[in-house]
Amino acid sequence: MSGLTGVELNKLQGGLQREKPNGDDVSCLIIGCDTTNIAAEPWTPYEITQILDAENLGLTAAFDANNELLVYHHISEFLRNAPDAKLYFIAGNIGDSDYSMLGTSVPLLRNKSIRLIAIANGEYEPNTSHNECQAIINALSLDNIFIDAVLLEGNGVSFREHGDSDGLPISIVNYDDLRQLNCPNVSTVICQDPIQNVVLGTEFNNSAAMGTVLGQLAVRGVHENLGSTDIERKPKKSIGSDDYPLDSEVPLRFPTAHLTNGIDTSLLSNTDLESMTLKGYILAAAFSEYSGFFLNGSPTSVELVSDYAYIEQNRIWNKAARGVRAALIPRVRSSLRVNPTTGYLLTSTAVSLEEIAKKPLQSMLTAEEISGYKIYINPAQSPNDATPLVVKLQILANSILHEFAVNIGFASSL
Repeated sequence: MSGLTGVELNKLQGGLQREKPNGDDVSCLIIGCDTTNIAAEPWTPYEITQILDAENLGLTAAFDANNELLVYHHISEFLRNAPDAKLYFIAGNIGDSDYSMLGTSVPLLRNKSIRLIAIANGEYEPNTSHNECQAIINALSLDNIFIDAVLLEGNGVSFREHGDSDGLPISIVNYDDLRQLNCPNVSTVICQDPIQNVVLGTEFNNSAAMGTVLGQLAVRGVHENLGSTDIERKPKKSIGSDDYPLDSEVPLRFPTAHLTNGIDTSLLSNTDLESMTLKGYILAAAFSEYSGFFLNGSPTSVELVSDYAYIEQNRIWNKAARGVRAALIPRVRSSLRVNPTTGYLLTSTAVSLEEIAKKPLQSMLTAEEISGYKIYINPAQSPNDATPLVVKLQILANSILHEFAVNIGFASSL
């Protein structure tokens, strides 16, 4: 029954401090394919959260077999490795260069908050592909759109004699050194699952496992190396396991690991594997007397001494940049009190802005994505329409453990 109102009750929201998905895993697969007999339109982003979404577009294993393409395969591999990540699929033109496919897709992705991109079945041109893709990424950054990584498919034809699809593999020493480039957001994948040739057909014997590698990147936190044998937040199916390898028994994947020119990495020497890693290629191999296949790391196409020589360094910088920018935007063109004697900002004003800017960094610290940060705003500034307020930010990244050096010896007593 109704009655007099003496106490008004208001339901509050946010007290549990649950966080929204951080969006670090939002990915895009751009694949050159014929869309004649499927429901997908070319150059249109489609959100894929489960394999049924792909099948509803007409992308099936039969589509791959009938068209001699790896589309359904790449999508299913992404979802196998990163089942909780968000994926967009774009069908590009067969025969286009990978950088042309990226350039055409960029306007479609501006409002999708894409972090990670892989391009498959595009024409790969060593050096040119890297430079052109990096130029596109640099242009986006001017609009405050930060792409963490673009993965290019290092098609095996580029690593065979005379550029012949059936030619013999070239010597490892003749691989281009991608570390000589200045493309810190671009990486090249030459990792291949030989099962795609056995089950799907030999027409794929020069293709890379783009869906697999993109999924392995998306499932990791921004601070994790692509070559880590384990990951910090496993999908439900893998909780309790000691590692997170590429291979699986159902479906059968990575019974061994190849390069895109067909070389079985188990037949390569440690020197060869190290050489390709140092040259900036992403590939898969196994540890001696340890089951499973893993990626060799997360190299980018820039010199090793660069602060952005690895994908995780770009992901950390970009996440911090996005967070600080979003935190400070509400204060843009706001009124700031100044010291009446000096005309500079009050110290309290500078400290207040520091507190605002550090909130996203504190969240990253709490999530153990970074080890520390330092932010400072010098109050001796007079910002106006011609002079920005300078904020100094330093980030302390986590260390990445690449290998152990274990000294073992005998003792006469302990």
